Amino acid sequence: MKDLSTVLEETFLKYSTCLTYSDKGSHSDNSGWSTVRFSTHFKRPKSIRFEWSGETNITRQGFVPDAAKSTVLRCDAKGVCTYFDPRNTEEPELHFPSLANMLREDSMLSGSVTDVIPPLLTREFGLAPRWGKKAFRKIEKIDGQEGYPFCAERSYMQYSRCGAATVTDTIWIDENFQIGRFRHQIVAKAVDKRISKFVSSIYKNKPELLERHLAKDDIFIDDYHFSEVTFDKDIDDALFTVDLNEQLTSPLNKI
Repeated sequence: MKDLSTVLEETFLKYSTCLTYSDKGSHSDNSGWSTVRFSTHFKRPKSIRFEWSGETNITRQGFVPDAAKSTVLRCDAKGVCTYFDPRNTEEPELHFPSLANMLREDSMLSGSVTDVIPPLLTREFGLAPRWGKKAFRKIEKIDGQEGYPFCAERSYMQYSRCGAATVTDTIWIDENFQIGRFRHQIVAKAVDKRISKFVSSIYKNKPELLERHLAKDDIFIDDYHFSEVTFDKDIDDALFTVDLNEQLTSPLNKI
């Protein structure tokens, strides 16, 4: 059996050199904030269609929750980007200065799903990968789980205005060097928490809640599952271009 460093090297090479990539998957977190289904279609050099739907606690003005409808991000071969969200009743079609900006803005709504696979496909998206050769220098192999022969994790400290936290990333890879699952866990112990301006603003005039927050450990987990993964299959360019009829008749859901 190949050693873990070789497996990771071949996995990242597969994603960064494939002609096309498609997947379907899901994201959930342990807070109940987000339960999302998504699909990705990519064609080199940077055509992409990312679509997601599900339950989120989005409270922005004009947003009407509807798990049957999908937000769709597109970028065609000419670099023309479109963003359409049929659940946004005030401004369903948003405009962004760049593809990277569009992906980053949507990441905060979809549960950071676009932070996981798209950065591995190409640097054209302008996104920093959650992992890669450098990111996974300090890794440990752990026993294969859930039928995956390769599993690895890394832990590191993350410092912010709210204090220090331990981050653990875990990756599951199958025998075909395909990523099947990724988990991002943050543990913030009470002893490492700090009262910053940001924390103070959240708990303004709520001293009891602030005291409770500082007294307990917090654990945040994001879990991503990737299924129906395909590489180098033909993808019609029409998938990356705007279809006005599709937008007008959403619920879309090619997921």
